[in-house]
Amino acid sequence: MAYRFRKLRGIPREQVRIVTLHLGNGCSACAIENGDSVDTSMGFTPLEDRAYLAAMGGAEAVVFTGGIGENSPAIRARVAAGLEWIGLEIDAQRNAVVVDGRTGEIGRAGSRLAAWVIPTNEELLIARDTVRVVEDAPRRL
Repeated sequence: MAYRFRKLRGIPREQVRIVTLHLGNGCSACAIENGDSVDTSMGFTPLEDRAYLAAMGGAEAVVFTGGIGENSPAIRARVAAGLEWIGLEIDAQRNAVVVDGRTGEIGRAGSRLAAWVIPTNEELLIARDTVRVVEDAPRRL
């Protein structure tokens, strides 16, 4: 998600400060700063609330992904409800049309904290990681 987000925004890796919310068969959150994970819910209790924006002192955006995060405007709106105080404001019209594999910004124009939907491609990520491991294997032997 950090890679796709920075490509969409045209920013370098070092400027990525986002919170990803993967809502699908499982649910997870990850605070990503400078392109690296600095906090994640993928520990012993994957649904614990661990204040991901606070882990980085704020962020540029919240990114929804996963089957539910990508395709349920209602759930995205419910997740963001009441978070206007931190600058997360969802635009109902934008939110309604970003479904079915679409990528797009769903935040209200001028919001302090942007909101995006970026479809995940876990198979591609696994394939890329596999290639990296295989290419590095002779060096580790």
